[in-house]
Amino acid sequence: MMKKILLLSALALLILMVGCSNGKDNIYGEYKLEEVSFLSPLSSSTKDSVKERMKDSTYIIQEDLFKVQSTELPIEVISPKYVKEEVDTESLAMFDTDFFRKNRIKAQYSIYDHDRNKIKSILYVSSDDLWIATNINVAPNGKLVIFYIFKLSK
Repeated sequence: MMKKILLLSALALLILMVGCSNGKDNIYGEYKLEEVSFLSPLSSSTKDSVKERMKDSTYIIQEDLFKVQSTELPIEVISPKYVKEEVDTESLAMFDTDFFRKNRIKAQYSIYDHDRNKIKSILYVSSDDLWIATNINVAPNGKLVIFYIFKLSK
């Protein structure tokens, strides 16, 4: 009898967990810079100097607000739209795509402002971690040039 109760309880919990899951990553929260994971070869800075300049930055990712509080790269988007996409390494210029494999990046989120303009930041998500690529520009050949990727932590 006790085994049946435990089995039914476990089954109910599993159904509840699957039913409540919407397939979205939990990207919302307030974050700090953990590390500079990538620095463009075009940059004259070092990872350590960028980390020192960005160490007090705060990254706020909410359904109704995307904000980077920083003296270096401030951003504020009211009513952003986060669009989940497959990671597109083909569109990147001068980038070691091993970053995506090594960190098990499973998705990227492009961020759009309220006028539906894509901003110069992309969120990258793995099972356990979140990164933000910032200062993204488009090269003459149409490829994206990423200057920084920062690993974030809550």
